[in-house]
Amino acid sequence: MEEAFGPNGLHEIPPPIRRHPRIAFAVLGGFVLSAVILLATLAMPGTMTVQGAFTAHGSAPLASGAECWSGLYAPGTPVTVVDGRGALVATGRLDSGQVTTDSTSAYGRYGYATDCTFSFTVSGVPTGEDAYGIRIGSMRNTVVFSEAEMADSPAIETTN
Repeated sequence: MEEAFGPNGLHEIPPPIRRHPRIAFAVLGGFVLSAVILLATLAMPGTMTVQGAFTAHGSAPLASGAECWSGLYAPGTPVTVVDGRGALVATGRLDSGQVTTDSTSAYGRYGYATDCTFSFTVSGVPTGEDAYGIRIGSMRNTVVFSEAEMADSPAIETTN
C-alpha cells in the first residue's frame, strides 16, 4: 500500500468533512414544529355549523308579501347556543323570514299571514356535547337538542 505524501514530503491529510449544523437544526426544528401542530390539531375539539328554522306563530297580521316580523322577533334577532351546563358556546342571528298563512286562524281565512319562519346559521358550535340549548332573542325557554338534532337542522316554534 502506498502512502500519500504532500509536496513537502509529509503525509497528506484529507480536508475535514464540513458538516452544516444550520441544516441539521433546521430539519430538527421542522420536525418539532410539525409535531406541535399535529398535537394542537388533535387536542382541539371539532366544530359544526348549525342551520335551523324558527317559526313565530300568532304574529300580528301581515299582508301577503310583507316583510316578516313578529313583534319580538325580526331579522337580526340574536340566536344563542349553550352547552348542557348552560355555558354559552356560540351565537348567530335570525336571517330574513318567510311569511306563512295559517288558514285555520281568523286572519288567515281572510288572506293575512299570521306566522313568520326565520332561518338562522350559527357557526363554530363545538361538537361532542351531550346536549345543546338554543334560545332566540328574549325567549324565556331554551329549547334542548342532541348533537344529531343540531346537525340535522333544528326547528323551533313559539307563539307570541
